[in-house]
Amino acid sequence: MAIRKDQNVDEIDEALDTFEINLKRLRIEYEQYFKGAIKREPYQLLGRVQKVVTGFASDPPRRVSQKFRFNSLVARFQSLRQLWGRTQRELERGVHSTQRFRNKHTSDGPAAPKVELDHGGGKKTGIDQLTDALIAARRKIGQDSKGVSKERIAAMVAQQRQAIAAKYGDDVKVAFRVVVEDGKAKVKANVKRVKSA
Repeated sequence: MAIRKDQNVDEIDEALDTFEINLKRLRIEYEQYFKGAIKREPYQLLGRVQKVVTGFASDPPRRVSQKFRFNSLVARFQSLRQLWGRTQRELERGVHSTQRFRNKHTSDGPAAPKVELDHGGGKKTGIDQLTDALIAARRKIGQDSKGVSKERIAAMVAQQRQAIAAKYGDDVKVAFRVVVEDGKAKVKANVKRVKSA
């Protein structure tokens, strides 16, 4: 909901109600995303919530009660974003509590294979390097890189890792690298079986 300078008290209350409802929905959807119940990060809902925050930031409520409520909701939103970022990094590294629980209660051993990130010249570790490589490759071929972010790459790697683990178990080696196919740069996973000793 766009915020306008001529909004009356009721409209601002309604916008704050919508903000609060969407924030609760966003928290639930992120919980489902991290548990694997939904496949994609809720970017659209996150964008709607962020738009309200930006709108109110440029034209804050004038009533003290509304200003207090808005600031409380923004504080909650920022706190949740930090939590989601931390959870995403833990999933990236395979140390999130849900992954540890799954690993502990799986008779076949660890659920996720070791993942190496490879983008061209040599193997490197970290989502940052993979993100930088994808952006560089897209710029080189004139492809738009606006949608590329560390968070999206991390989510994609985590999802691929889970899918590969479910299919092959832990006796595989996975390398993520940037490739250009059909005129488009993208991240691709290469899976190689590890020979048993």
